[in-house]
Amino acid sequence: MRIGIDGRYINDHYPGLGRYTFHLIQALAKADPTTNWTVLWNPGATNTRHDISRLREMASVHLVDCPLPAVSIREQLLWPSLARRLGLELLHSPYYVKPHFLPCPSVVTIGDAIGARYPQHLPSAAARVAYRIATWLAIASARCVITFSASSQRDLALLFKVPPDKLATIPPGVGHDFTAVPDGDRDRQVRARYGLPQAYVFYLGINKPHKNLPGLMRAWSVVRRDRQSIGQEDVKLVAAGKEDKRFPSARQLGLSLGLGDSVASLGEVPEEDLPALYRLSTAFVFPSLWEGFGLPVLEAMACGAPVACANSSSLQEVAGDAALLFDPASPGEIAKALLRLLGEPELRAERRQRGLARAKDFSWEKTALETLSVYRKAIERTAERGIKP
Repeated sequence: MRIGIDGRYINDHYPGLGRYTFHLIQALAKADPTTNWTVLWNPGATNTRHDISRLREMASVHLVDCPLPAVSIREQLLWPSLARRLGLELLHSPYYVKPHFLPCPSVVTIGDAIGARYPQHLPSAAARVAYRIATWLAIASARCVITFSASSQRDLALLFKVPPDKLATIPPGVGHDFTAVPDGDRDRQVRARYGLPQAYVFYLGINKPHKNLPGLMRAWSVVRRDRQSIGQEDVKLVAAGKEDKRFPSARQLGLSLGLGDSVASLGEVPEEDLPALYRLSTAFVFPSLWEGFGLPVLEAMACGAPVACANSSSLQEVAGDAALLFDPASPGEIAKALLRLLGEPELRAERRQRGLARAKDFSWEKTALETLSVYRKAIERTAERGIKP
Protein backbone atom coordinates (compact mmCIF):
# COMPACT_ATOMS: atom_id res chain seq x y z
CA MET A 1 0.00 0.00 0.00
CA ARG A 2 0.96 3.62 -0.45
CA ILE A 3 -0.65 5.70 2.28
CA GLY A 4 -0.38 9.48 2.43
CA ILE A 5 -0.43 11.36 5.73
CA ASP A 6 -0.81 15.13 5.86
CA GLY A 7 2.12 16.03 8.08
CA ARG A 8 1.85 19.81 7.59
CA TYR A 9 0.52 20.08 11.14
CA ILE A 10 3.83 18.96 12.61
CA ASN A 11 4.84 22.47 13.60
CA ASP A 12 4.86 24.79 16.59
CA HIS A 13 1.42 26.26 15.85
CA TYR A 14 -0.25 22.90 16.54
CA PRO A 15 1.52 21.44 19.62
CA GLY A 16 -1.00 18.72 20.50
CA LEU A 17 -1.97 17.90 16.92
CA GLY A 18 1.67 17.87 15.87
CA ARG A 19 2.51 15.43 18.67
CA TYR A 20 -0.34 13.12 17.60
CA THR A 21 0.71 13.18 13.93
CA PHE A 22 4.43 12.75 14.59
CA HIS A 23 4.08 9.81 16.98
CA LEU A 24 1.37 8.15 14.88
CA ILE A 25 3.60 8.15 11.79
CA GLN A 26 6.45 6.53 13.72
CA ALA A 27 4.15 3.88 15.20
CA LEU A 28 2.51 3.12 11.84
CA ALA A 29 5.89 2.65 10.15
CA LYS A 30 6.95 0.23 12.89
CA ALA A 31 3.64 -1.65 12.81
CA ASP A 32 3.66 -2.07 9.02
CA PRO A 33 7.08 -1.48 7.44
CA THR A 34 5.90 -2.96 4.12
CA THR A 35 3.59 0.01 3.43
CA ASN A 36 4.97 3.11 1.74
CA TRP A 37 4.19 5.90 4.21
CA THR A 38 4.23 9.13 2.21
CA VAL A 39 4.32 12.09 4.59
CA LEU A 40 3.53 15.48 3.10
CA TRP A 41 4.98 18.22 5.24
CA ASN A 42 5.87 21.89 5.07
CA PRO A 43 9.61 22.44 5.66
CA GLY A 44 9.02 26.20 5.84
CA ALA A 45 6.80 25.98 8.95
CA THR A 46 8.49 26.68 12.27
CA ASN A 47 9.11 23.34 13.98
CA THR A 48 11.22 23.30 17.12
CA ARG A 49 9.29 20.50 18.83
CA HIS A 50 9.80 17.39 16.72
CA ASP A 51 12.93 15.88 15.20
CA ILE A 52 11.97 15.23 11.58
CA SER A 53 15.21 13.32 11.07
CA ARG A 54 13.67 10.51 13.15
CA LEU A 55 11.12 10.06 10.38
CA ARG A 56 13.75 10.27 7.63
CA GLU A 57 15.65 7.40 9.25
CA MET A 58 12.68 5.04 8.86
CA ALA A 59 13.01 3.10 5.61
CA SER A 60 9.28 2.97 4.85
CA VAL A 61 8.66 6.70 5.51
CA HIS A 62 9.07 9.08 2.55
CA LEU A 63 8.91 12.81 3.19
CA VAL A 64 7.51 14.99 0.42
CA ASP A 65 7.76 18.78 0.58
CA CYS A 66 4.27 20.26 0.58
CA PRO A 67 4.29 24.01 1.30
CA LEU A 68 0.60 24.40 0.43
CA PRO A 69 -1.26 26.67 2.87
CA ALA A 70 -4.25 25.17 4.67
CA VAL A 71 -7.72 26.68 4.22
CA SER A 72 -7.15 27.95 0.69
CA ILE A 73 -8.57 27.50 -2.79
CA ARG A 74 -5.05 26.76 -4.00
CA GLU A 75 -4.85 23.79 -1.64
CA GLN A 76 -8.10 22.32 -2.95
CA LEU A 77 -7.02 22.81 -6.57
CA LEU A 78 -3.56 21.26 -6.24
CA TRP A 79 -4.14 18.33 -3.87
CA PRO A 80 -5.92 16.09 -6.44
CA SER A 81 -3.03 16.19 -8.92
CA LEU A 82 -0.51 15.80 -6.09
CA ALA A 83 -2.27 12.70 -4.74
CA ARG A 84 -2.50 11.25 -8.27
CA ARG A 85 1.17 11.94 -9.01
CA LEU A 86 2.25 10.25 -5.78
CA GLY A 87 0.01 7.26 -6.44
CA LEU A 88 -1.72 7.48 -3.06
CA GLU A 89 -4.23 4.76 -2.27
CA LEU A 90 -5.51 6.71 0.74
CA LEU A 91 -4.84 10.05 2.45
CA HIS A 92 -5.12 10.55 6.21
CA SER A 93 -5.74 14.13 7.31
CA PRO A 94 -5.15 14.53 11.06
CA TYR A 95 -7.24 17.72 11.22
CA TYR A 96 -10.68 18.79 10.07
CA VAL A 97 -9.11 21.28 7.63
CA LYS A 98 -8.40 18.89 4.74
CA PRO A 99 -8.45 18.51 0.95
CA HIS A 100 -11.80 17.31 -0.34
CA PHE A 101 -11.65 16.50 -4.06
CA LEU A 102 -9.24 13.58 -4.10
CA PRO A 103 -8.74 10.69 -6.55
CA CYS A 104 -8.39 8.32 -3.56
CA PRO A 105 -10.38 7.70 -0.37
CA SER A 106 -9.52 9.71 2.70
CA VAL A 107 -9.67 9.37 6.47
CA VAL A 108 -9.87 12.35 8.79
CA THR A 109 -9.13 12.68 12.49
CA ILE A 110 -11.49 15.03 14.32
CA GLY A 111 -10.39 14.87 17.93
CA ASP A 112 -13.30 16.83 19.38
CA ALA A 113 -16.35 18.95 18.62
CA ILE A 114 -15.53 21.73 21.09
CA GLY A 115 -16.10 24.43 18.46
CA ALA A 116 -19.70 23.24 18.07
CA ARG A 117 -20.31 22.61 21.76
CA TYR A 118 -18.84 25.97 22.82
CA PRO A 119 -19.22 28.23 19.74
CA GLN A 120 -19.05 31.31 21.98
CA HIS A 121 -15.38 30.50 22.62
CA LEU A 122 -14.49 30.99 18.95
CA PRO A 123 -13.17 34.52 18.32
CA SER A 124 -15.79 35.76 15.82
CA ALA A 125 -18.99 34.95 13.95
CA ALA A 126 -16.90 34.38 10.83
CA ALA A 127 -14.73 31.85 12.71
CA ARG A 128 -17.83 29.98 13.87
CA VAL A 129 -19.18 29.75 10.33
CA ALA A 130 -15.78 28.66 8.96
CA TYR A 131 -15.45 25.98 11.63
CA ARG A 132 -18.89 24.56 10.86
CA ILE A 133 -18.33 24.52 7.10
CA ALA A 134 -14.84 23.00 7.34
CA THR A 135 -16.03 20.27 9.71
CA TRP A 136 -19.06 19.40 7.58
CA LEU A 137 -16.89 19.19 4.44
CA ALA A 138 -14.30 17.03 6.22
CA ILE A 139 -16.96 14.58 7.37
CA ALA A 140 -18.67 14.49 3.96
CA SER A 141 -15.47 13.94 1.97
CA ALA A 142 -13.89 11.32 4.28
CA ARG A 143 -14.56 7.60 4.13
CA CYS A 144 -14.05 7.35 7.90
CA VAL A 145 -13.79 9.78 10.82
CA ILE A 146 -11.38 8.92 13.64
CA THR A 147 -11.97 10.50 17.01
CA PHE A 148 -10.22 10.07 20.35
CA SER A 149 -12.92 9.16 22.87
CA ALA A 150 -16.45 7.88 23.32
CA SER A 151 -17.36 11.37 24.51
CA SER A 152 -16.18 12.93 21.24
CA GLN A 153 -17.89 10.18 19.25
CA ARG A 154 -21.19 11.07 20.90
CA ASP A 155 -20.62 14.77 20.20
CA LEU A 156 -19.87 14.19 16.52
CA ALA A 157 -22.88 11.92 16.13
CA LEU A 158 -25.15 14.42 17.87
CA LEU A 159 -23.84 17.77 16.63
CA PHE A 160 -22.81 16.78 13.09
CA LYS A 161 -25.08 13.75 12.49
CA VAL A 162 -22.16 11.47 11.63
CA PRO A 163 -23.49 7.93 11.11
CA PRO A 164 -22.11 5.36 13.57
CA ASP A 165 -20.55 3.19 10.85
CA LYS A 166 -18.44 6.15 9.72
CA LEU A 167 -16.94 6.78 13.17
CA ALA A 168 -14.00 5.03 14.81
CA THR A 169 -12.82 5.81 18.33
CA ILE A 170 -9.04 5.39 18.61
CA PRO A 171 -7.33 6.99 21.63
CA PRO A 172 -3.80 8.33 21.16
CA GLY A 173 -0.93 6.69 22.96
CA VAL A 174 1.74 7.91 25.31
CA GLY A 175 5.35 8.12 24.18
CA HIS A 176 8.08 5.97 25.71
CA ASP A 177 9.87 9.15 26.82
CA PHE A 178 7.07 9.77 29.31
CA THR A 179 8.25 7.61 32.18
CA ALA A 180 8.36 7.77 35.96
CA VAL A 181 11.94 6.46 35.99
CA PRO A 182 14.13 9.35 37.22
CA ASP A 183 16.63 10.84 34.81
CA GLY A 184 19.05 12.51 37.21
CA ASP A 185 20.88 14.81 34.79
CA ARG A 186 17.79 15.84 32.83
CA ASP A 187 15.70 16.34 35.96
CA ARG A 188 18.36 18.52 37.57
CA GLN A 189 18.77 20.55 34.39
CA VAL A 190 15.02 21.12 34.04
CA ARG A 191 14.62 22.11 37.69
CA ALA A 192 17.47 24.62 37.36
CA ARG A 193 16.40 25.96 33.96
CA TYR A 194 12.90 26.87 35.12
CA GLY A 195 13.71 27.61 38.75
CA LEU A 196 11.26 24.96 39.93
CA PRO A 197 10.49 24.83 43.66
CA GLN A 198 10.60 21.55 45.59
CA ALA A 199 6.78 21.45 45.70
CA TYR A 200 4.62 22.55 42.78
CA VAL A 201 1.36 21.75 41.04
CA PHE A 202 1.83 21.49 37.28
CA TYR A 203 -0.58 22.46 34.49
CA LEU A 204 0.09 22.00 30.76
CA GLY A 205 -2.10 23.44 28.03
CA ILE A 206 -3.09 26.49 26.05
CA ASN A 207 -5.10 29.29 27.65
CA LYS A 208 -8.22 29.02 25.49
CA PRO A 209 -11.54 29.48 27.33
CA HIS A 210 -12.52 25.80 27.45
CA LYS A 211 -9.31 25.08 29.39
CA ASN A 212 -10.89 26.91 32.36
CA LEU A 213 -7.76 28.69 33.58
CA PRO A 214 -9.77 31.46 35.32
CA GLY A 215 -11.41 28.70 37.37
CA LEU A 216 -7.97 27.35 38.22
CA MET A 217 -6.79 30.83 39.29
CA ARG A 218 -9.75 31.16 41.64
CA ALA A 219 -9.06 27.69 43.04
CA TRP A 220 -5.38 28.52 43.50
CA SER A 221 -6.26 31.59 45.54
CA VAL A 222 -7.95 29.20 48.01
CA VAL A 223 -4.95 26.85 48.00
CA ARG A 224 -2.63 29.79 48.55
CA ARG A 225 -4.74 30.93 51.51
CA ASP A 226 -4.79 27.47 53.11
CA ARG A 227 -1.41 26.07 52.08
CA GLN A 228 0.17 26.72 55.49
CA SER A 229 -2.42 24.50 57.17
CA ILE A 230 -1.24 21.50 55.11
CA GLY A 231 2.47 22.20 55.60
CA GLN A 232 3.08 23.42 52.04
CA GLU A 233 3.89 27.09 52.55
CA ASP A 234 6.19 27.28 49.51
CA VAL A 235 4.11 25.34 46.98
CA LYS A 236 3.60 27.03 43.62
CA LEU A 237 1.38 26.57 40.59
CA VAL A 238 3.56 26.11 37.50
CA ALA A 239 1.81 26.47 34.12
CA ALA A 240 3.33 25.65 30.74
CA GLY A 241 1.95 25.82 27.24
CA LYS A 242 1.21 28.09 24.31
CA GLU A 243 -0.40 31.39 25.25
CA ASP A 244 -3.04 32.82 22.94
CA LYS A 245 -2.95 36.60 23.38
CA ARG A 246 -6.65 36.81 22.51
CA PHE A 247 -7.53 35.29 25.88
CA PRO A 248 -5.82 37.26 28.68
CA SER A 249 -8.51 36.69 31.31
CA ALA A 250 -6.58 34.12 33.39
CA ARG A 251 -3.46 36.27 33.60
CA GLN A 252 -5.54 39.34 34.48
CA LEU A 253 -7.47 37.43 37.13
CA GLY A 254 -4.25 36.14 38.68
CA LEU A 255 -3.08 39.74 39.06
CA SER A 256 -6.38 40.93 40.54
CA LEU A 257 -6.36 38.04 43.04
CA GLY A 258 -2.86 38.98 44.12
CA LEU A 259 -1.42 35.54 43.41
CA GLY A 260 1.99 37.05 42.77
CA ASP A 261 4.94 34.69 42.60
CA SER A 262 2.85 31.72 43.77
CA VAL A 263 2.08 31.23 40.06
CA ALA A 264 4.85 30.74 37.50
CA SER A 265 4.12 30.78 33.75
CA LEU A 266 6.77 29.02 31.67
CA GLY A 267 5.17 29.56 28.26
CA GLU A 268 5.93 26.98 25.58
CA VAL A 269 8.58 24.47 26.58
CA PRO A 270 10.53 21.92 24.48
CA GLU A 271 8.99 18.49 24.13
CA GLU A 272 12.03 16.87 25.71
CA ASP A 273 11.50 18.85 28.94
CA LEU A 274 7.91 17.71 29.49
CA PRO A 275 8.61 14.30 31.12
CA ALA A 276 10.80 15.94 33.78
CA LEU A 277 8.26 18.71 34.40
CA TYR A 278 5.58 16.06 35.04
CA ARG A 279 7.91 13.80 37.00
CA LEU A 280 9.20 16.50 39.37
CA SER A 281 5.75 17.87 40.17
CA THR A 282 3.96 17.19 43.44
CA ALA A 283 0.67 16.90 41.53
CA PHE A 284 -0.78 17.61 38.08
CA VAL A 285 -4.05 19.52 37.55
CA PHE A 286 -6.26 19.66 34.47
CA PRO A 287 -9.46 21.74 34.95
CA SER A 288 -10.88 21.76 31.39
CA LEU A 289 -14.57 22.26 30.84
CA TRP A 290 -14.42 19.94 27.82
CA GLU A 291 -11.78 17.81 26.11
CA GLY A 292 -11.70 15.50 23.13
CA PHE A 293 -9.19 13.38 25.02
CA GLY A 294 -6.82 15.19 27.38
CA LEU A 295 -3.36 13.87 26.46
CA PRO A 296 -1.58 15.74 29.30
CA VAL A 297 -3.56 13.70 31.85
CA LEU A 298 -2.27 10.48 30.29
CA GLU A 299 1.30 11.78 30.07
CA ALA A 300 1.22 12.94 33.70
CA MET A 301 0.06 9.51 34.87
CA ALA A 302 2.77 7.80 32.83
CA CYS A 303 5.37 10.02 34.53
CA GLY A 304 4.10 9.17 38.01
CA ALA A 305 2.43 12.50 38.80
CA PRO A 306 -0.70 12.23 41.00
CA VAL A 307 -3.53 13.76 38.96
CA ALA A 308 -6.52 15.93 39.82
CA CYS A 309 -8.74 16.59 36.82
CA ALA A 310 -12.23 17.62 35.77
CA ASN A 311 -15.01 15.05 35.72
CA SER A 312 -16.18 16.40 32.35
CA SER A 313 -16.33 14.92 28.84
CA SER A 314 -13.56 12.44 27.97
CA LEU A 315 -11.39 13.05 31.02
CA GLN A 316 -13.10 10.36 33.10
CA GLU A 317 -12.42 7.90 30.26
CA VAL A 318 -8.72 8.77 30.26
CA ALA A 319 -8.18 8.92 34.03
CA GLY A 320 -10.37 5.99 35.04
CA ASP A 321 -10.10 5.54 38.81
CA ALA A 322 -6.57 6.98 38.95
CA ALA A 323 -7.34 10.69 39.37
CA LEU A 324 -9.14 12.80 41.93
CA LEU A 325 -12.09 14.17 39.96
CA PHE A 326 -13.78 17.51 40.50
CA ASP A 327 -16.52 19.67 39.01
CA PRO A 328 -14.61 22.14 36.81
CA ALA A 329 -17.31 24.77 37.32
CA SER A 330 -16.54 24.84 41.05
CA PRO A 331 -13.26 26.52 42.08
CA GLY A 332 -13.96 25.25 45.59
CA GLU A 333 -13.95 21.62 44.41
CA ILE A 334 -10.75 22.17 42.42
CA ALA A 335 -9.08 23.65 45.49
CA LYS A 336 -10.32 20.83 47.72
CA ALA A 337 -8.83 18.18 45.39
CA LEU A 338 -5.48 19.99 45.24
CA LEU A 339 -5.33 20.54 48.99
CA ARG A 340 -5.96 16.82 49.53
CA LEU A 341 -3.17 15.79 47.17
CA LEU A 342 -0.76 18.34 48.58
CA GLY A 343 -1.54 17.54 52.19
CA GLU A 344 -1.84 13.73 52.12
CA PRO A 345 1.35 11.88 51.10
CA GLU A 346 -0.40 8.49 51.32
CA LEU A 347 -3.08 9.67 48.88
CA ARG A 348 -0.43 10.94 46.47
CA ALA A 349 1.35 7.59 46.59
CA GLU A 350 -1.88 5.70 45.96
CA ARG A 351 -2.90 7.91 43.01
CA ARG A 352 0.61 7.68 41.59
CA GLN A 353 0.41 3.87 41.49
CA ARG A 354 -3.09 3.93 40.03
CA GLY A 355 -1.95 6.38 37.37
CA LEU A 356 1.05 4.29 36.36
CA ALA A 357 -1.21 1.25 35.97
CA ARG A 358 -3.80 3.22 34.02
CA ALA A 359 -1.25 4.68 31.60
CA LYS A 360 -0.20 1.17 30.55
CA ASP A 361 -3.59 0.78 28.83
CA PHE A 362 -2.56 3.34 26.20
CA SER A 363 0.24 2.93 23.67
CA TRP A 364 1.08 4.27 20.24
CA GLU A 365 1.54 0.67 19.09
CA LYS A 366 -2.12 -0.02 19.86
CA THR A 367 -3.18 3.27 18.27
CA ALA A 368 -1.28 2.40 15.09
CA LEU A 369 -2.80 -1.09 14.75
CA GLU A 370 -6.33 0.24 15.17
CA THR A 371 -5.64 3.06 12.70
CA LEU A 372 -4.28 0.56 10.15
CA SER A 373 -7.54 -1.36 10.45
CA VAL A 374 -9.46 1.81 9.58
CA TYR A 375 -7.26 2.43 6.52
CA ARG A 376 -7.83 -1.09 5.22
CA LYS A 377 -11.57 -0.81 5.77
CA ALA A 378 -11.69 2.51 3.88
CA ILE A 379 -9.75 1.09 0.93
CA GLU A 380 -11.87 -2.08 0.83
CA ARG A 381 -15.10 -0.07 0.89
CA THR A 382 -13.84 2.06 -1.99
CA ALA A 383 -13.07 -1.07 -4.01
CA GLU A 384 -16.63 -2.32 -3.60
CA ARG A 385 -18.81 -2.04 -6.66
CA GLY A 386 -20.55 1.29 -7.08
CA ILE A 387 -18.42 3.24 -4.54
CA LYS A 388 -16.18 6.02 -5.83
CA PRO A 389 -13.51 7.91 -3.88
